[in-house]
Amino acid sequence: MVCGGYGGVMEAVCRGASEEGGESLGVVLAGRGEPNPWVTSALEARDLGERLTRLRDLSEGWIFLPHGLGTMLELVWLAESVIKREVVGRPLVLLGDFWRSTLETALREATGSGTEALAAWVRWASSPEQAAELACG
Repeated sequence: MVCGGYGGVMEAVCRGASEEGGESLGVVLAGRGEPNPWVTSALEARDLGERLTRLRDLSEGWIFLPHGLGTMLELVWLAESVIKREVVGRPLVLLGDFWRSTLETALREATGSGTEALAAWVRWASSPEQAAELACG
């Protein structure tokens, strides 16, 4: 499991992975605090751009929960990466309807052949369990 490596939801998923015998990789910013105690291994990124790139490239699927501007930045940056074909599409799962209007607007406004690729990978989940299932396949 790959995540940002800090507290809150990131800590909860690292703990869950650990309790199930799995491993977690936390991608943290250099000089911005320690990873949570459940992170199995950590990578330090020099800046936000490098952190986002590593989170994007080291994951086999992405899950977004309702949250604030940082999460919105990650979601939009990732979506743009798929649209511009900077990364091969993979499951992009959104938990609940919080991001629905944002993503639907982005898809309507986007241009280029990558738009269809992004739309093909978007999944909507109604529970954390369903999100995990959708991200893995």
